Amino acid sequence: MGGRRCRRGLAARAESSDTYEVNAIRTKLRELLVLDKDWKAVAASDLDAYLSNPYIGDYKTLKASCGKARCWPRVRAFVLSFLETGRASVEAEVRWPLPRTGLPPPKGAKPNLPALLEIALEEKRGTDAWALYEQLRREAKGAAGGYGYSGDAFGWRVADAVAKELPEEALKIWDGQIRANVASAHESCYQTICRALEKMRPVMVRLGKGDDWKARVAELRTEYKRRSKFTAMLDALTSGRGASSRIADW
Repeated sequence: MGGRRCRRGLAARAESSDTYEVNAIRTKLRELLVLDKDWKAVAASDLDAYLSNPYIGDYKTLKASCGKARCWPRVRAFVLSFLETGRASVEAEVRWPLPRTGLPPPKGAKPNLPALLEIALEEKRGTDAWALYEQLRREAKGAAGGYGYSGDAFGWRVADAVAKELPEEALKIWDGQIRANVASAHESCYQTICRALEKMRPVMVRLGKGDDWKARVAELRTEYKRRSKFTAMLDALTSGRGASSRIADW
């Protein structure tokens, strides 16, 4: 009875601008469905929630409920298609494994690159993550708050993800962080530079470019020798003490 009331409430408020109210009803409905162990209905509710506002935490929740309903591969493929095309109707899906929620399909961006990138990172698909990151960077190049190599939300994570598969691309991202911060005399910028250098070192050593890394640090030390705190941080790097272990002292 409670589940039916929640469904009717969701359907009645589907077009409402009161996101809080809709989410509260959806949460209550999900709780009732979990109590009933109706995992396909839980997964359908989770799918609707994710498509309405793609967030990686909700993607993980959807994966878990679909796992219990034994339908994850099919639903995952549908989610990726939605994020790539913006089309979310399941009416054309043959033998769709989940029950209909009665809600209109959400409208999505085409494509939703940040959401696709989050999923690629979560699934440890480094090469795909890098390609999506590059696409984001190109599309936002020159725009304020864009996804360029400097100060962006994804760069550090993408670089870490591809350091083994695409080391040169990871180095470009880290070097971009250095170039974006080196003009500033703020301590936080020094920390960012040292963090990038620290990440670059093992990758460059593995590529046989250990001397190039040392030269890069020496170049920075010489060019900014009047910045005593910065040079002290660089000295900590080359002495083997590392930037991350010294941040508390700076």
